[in-house]
Amino acid sequence: MKHLVILFMNDRPDGMKRFTLVILLLLQFSLRGQIYTVNVDKDIWSPDARIQIAKDVFYPDLKILFGTSVLYPNISVGLTDSRYNADFIITNSYSDVNIQYDEDTWSPDLSIMYGEDILYPDFSVRWVKSGTVNYLIYADEDFLTPQKIICALLPLINAEMDFQFDALNEAFDQIYRD
Repeated sequence: MKHLVILFMNDRPDGMKRFTLVILLLLQFSLRGQIYTVNVDKDIWSPDARIQIAKDVFYPDLKILFGTSVLYPNISVGLTDSRYNADFIITNSYSDVNIQYDEDTWSPDLSIMYGEDILYPDFSVRWVKSGTVNYLIYADEDFLTPQKIICALLPLINAEMDFQFDALNEAFDQIYRD
């Protein structure tokens, strides 16, 4: 390692440029998150998780503040038009996990209340239309609902909340191992 330092100190202008370029490339490839694909739909046969998600759920397991005007969010998300830049991919083709969601699901694995006016939320997500975000979402569809976005973010939300939801731990077990 001492030889590398001496080499870069001797070649100050070109050596430092090369060293900086190598470090930036390594950071780019090492910090890139794993892509997670999810199929989120109301009509899925044998889903990995069944989620009741609505703005007016009685006794929800999880309350999520979701909107564009969230002041202190846990995370911020936005859309991307490139599948390869996305952290989460919502697709109807092959996916890692299938999530069935509806407002009136019989015996859900998890019930979620979401909205922009949630008091004492468990988790908060800022939806950003342009600018810098923590996570990017790509969707095969043209129109995404907040329910689909929240369902796609469930493995991340569960991990941020110290894996406290057993139903999600089982559904996303393979993803958590990767």
